[in-house]
Amino acid sequence: WDSMSHADGTVCNHAAPVASVEAQALAYDALVEAATLHPTPALLLDAAARLERAVETQLWIDDPEGGFYAIGVDRDPSSGAARRLETRASNMGWLLASRLLDRPEHAGRRRRLVELLLSDEFLAEGGIRTLSAREARFRPRAYHNGNVWGFDNYLISLGFVRHGFGDEAQELQRRLVASCRA
Repeated sequence: WDSMSHADGTVCNHAAPVASVEAQALAYDALVEAATLHPTPALLLDAAARLERAVETQLWIDDPEGGFYAIGVDRDPSSGAARRLETRASNMGWLLASRLLDRPEHAGRRRRLVELLLSDEFLAEGGIRTLSAREARFRPRAYHNGNVWGFDNYLISLGFVRHGFGDEAQELQRRLVASCRA
């Protein structure tokens, strides 16, 4: 119930659909892949391009430390206006496994994600935590708010490999294997 929240710790508005960042990555890949089978591929590729722009404008958070992708977008209960959920979560790592950040102009953001996800605020002995230790709702080992998920980390490691961060992927996979052995 509290897996998605605002930076102040307020839980997101679940009364309206929440656009999570990892779902955007999955949708983008689905559009690109479906375009190869569609009679008018440009239609789906245009939708994918619009989605990419929306992710960049609605989910990217510029900050003095280099930026990050918000966990998602919810709706203000009073006005219905979109609100970014400006929390740092492992969900943004799914963008690396997706084609969403493949274009060359996203190279800086890819590097930033790798650095952030492997920083002290995310990295635990067993891998990348689901939520940054600096977030208001962070609790070590809390299911959505500080635990380490094997499948999440493995998917992120595949994204690291996809974008040329092989050493980083190996370190993450080493931590996963050590965690399983323990």
